[in-house]
Amino acid sequence: MRVEFKTDRLNERSRQALRRIGAVEEGILRRHMITELGRWRDSVYYSIVAEEWSAVRALLEQRLAR
Repeated sequence: MRVEFKTDRLNERSRQALRRIGAVEEGILRRHMITELGRWRDSVYYSIVAEEWSAVRALLEQRLAR
């Protein structure tokens, strides 16, 4: 019923890419985990739910056709 994505709050490139494909930002888990370098990571969650899939799929197919 849903696909979930998670990325680092600081990874703006991934966040923009997720928004471009139609994923909806759901929220931020603050201090969610510690990175390999010892930094506390805030994780941003996105999702696409079943009702949104047909529009997302059409957008992706349009982009692939270019």
